[in-house]
Amino acid sequence: MPPPSLLPERAKVAEFYSAGSGTIPPLPWQTFPPPFSHEPIDEQGRRLASILNGHYAYFSVPTNLCAVRAVRHHVKVRWYLSLLRRSQKRKLTWRRMNVIVKKHLPLPTVRHPWPEQRFLVTHPR
Repeated sequence: MPPPSLLPERAKVAEFYSAGSGTIPPLPWQTFPPPFSHEPIDEQGRRLASILNGHYAYFSVPTNLCAVRAVRHHVKVRWYLSLLRRSQKRKLTWRRMNVIVKKHLPLPTVRHPWPEQRFLVTHPR
């Protein structure tokens, strides 16, 4: 049995998933702002690019490129939702967001060759 302090949070999560809505799953920061939401967009873009580059460095193998592209897409959607919460005056459009994403978030590429190719480089025959 979980501690009593976790019961309300679990109830909220269970309620969300039982509703069967087709919306995006809840962000990890529902009750408090994201860690760097008050920084300028350029700084946020640099941080997210650094995070994505680390993710690409580990997961960008030849057969995993679709999944890595999906991660970039989900980062883009979550960043868009985070930026929408920053202002009550102006709505950020997807057209403008796509320009921001193109400027800041790197495109995924295969960073690790097939094992046979990697082996031939170090041990030519």
